[in-house]
Amino acid sequence: MKYQQRDFNTVLKEKIINNEMVLKDYIEKLLRKHKSAFAKRNLLLDAGFVKEGKNHFKPEYSSSISIGIANDNGEIIDLRIIRIWKCERYILGLPTSFTIPVSKIIGELLDQTIEEIKEELNEYIDELIGTDSPKLREIFLDEEIDKQGFVSIVNNIYKQDCFIYAIIPKYEKELLTELSNDFISVNSFPLPYIFPKEIGYLGYVKDSYKQYVYEFYLHSPMINHLVFSNIDASEHLREITKKNLDISQLFELNKIPHMTIGPDGQWLKIVDY
Repeated sequence: MKYQQRDFNTVLKEKIINNEMVLKDYIEKLLRKHKSAFAKRNLLLDAGFVKEGKNHFKPEYSSSISIGIANDNGEIIDLRIIRIWKCERYILGLPTSFTIPVSKIIGELLDQTIEEIKEELNEYIDELIGTDSPKLREIFLDEEIDKQGFVSIVNNIYKQDCFIYAIIPKYEKELLTELSNDFISVNSFPLPYIFPKEIGYLGYVKDSYKQYVYEFYLHSPMINHLVFSNIDASEHLREITKKNLDISQLFELNKIPHMTIGPDGQWLKIVDY
């Protein structure tokens, strides 16, 4: 919406300032919320508020918010700029930097409401992330949940096959013995943060009958790297290295649906794509 110089007043100025403050705060919140999701894809999400000039009603004053992504080389892939307010001098309908008696000072304020701008920004983020963004849900577990109860929950999540991916420490002899040949070992690594040094066996179990899911649940406090899925992702396990043992991150990067167990077995976190 355009405003002639005769329309410049305190009410308009307060409206401009309020729009600037609200949108500046909102764009910063969006950046904090979504930056890590883009970083996992080796993309840089950046956003901010830009203001040029000091007097809202003087020519060459402008304010805007911007949001966009760049690759790991810093090359911009996509950019969205939303102008909040811009004040310019015009002559014969064209902007000019010269002060000429017949020129006019005109300001232009964004037409959309704040809520419409917020919705536009969220839709833009969704477009950048894509429709394959993860859908998260959590299931809280009873402290005294038994095998039957836990297996029932897993059966509701994975009605057919269930693959269990883990790095099992060598000292978990009881679990390794119980798994026997059903545990297919892919590699072994020295485990960090354990002294004396301990070896961990990276591998998986195809647990179609859910006979091992509860045992892994009971041992989960001692197994730092444990993921459940209905997808055979065994080929991806070769991407795990001793420098990065995070199996759940591997599943996230490859957008593979999976489930993890929260600290002390308090809940299940299910990630779908």
